Amino acid sequence: MSIRLERVEKALKQEIGSILAYDMNDPRIGFTTVTRVEMAADIRSAKIHVAVLGNEKERKGTLAALRHAKGYLQREAASRLRMKFTPTLSFYIDNGPERSVRMMKLIDDVMTESQKDNRVPPLPPGEGWGESNAES
Repeated sequence: MSIRLERVEKALKQEIGSILAYDMNDPRIGFTTVTRVEMAADIRSAKIHVAVLGNEKERKGTLAALRHAKGYLQREAASRLRMKFTPTLSFYIDNGPERSVRMMKLIDDVMTESQKDNRVPPLPPGEGWGESNAES
């Protein structure tokens, strides 16, 4: 991937995130975070991956609202980025953060169950999953 393509992806991610956070008034768009942008090599199209806090119905509603507001988002991004060509945007739900939380819960459940069965000794404080072990 070229340096220019990476810079455009990063700038587009930042601007779309800013527009969603501060300029969108659609109540269907809840707490939405742009997690990733994938640009085509010719910079004519971009896949915008978003994480949405909420249940499946809220995620689908947010995705529908984003697709409906695609023209507005493209115009805003074009005016802010001042590019020769504005990429055509397409939106996708990113379930990565949700999968990570679910995986951590499964690991915690297995560890708890193993400790109940005395198969695995308990971890010392500060050495569990997600706990920092930083010392000053």
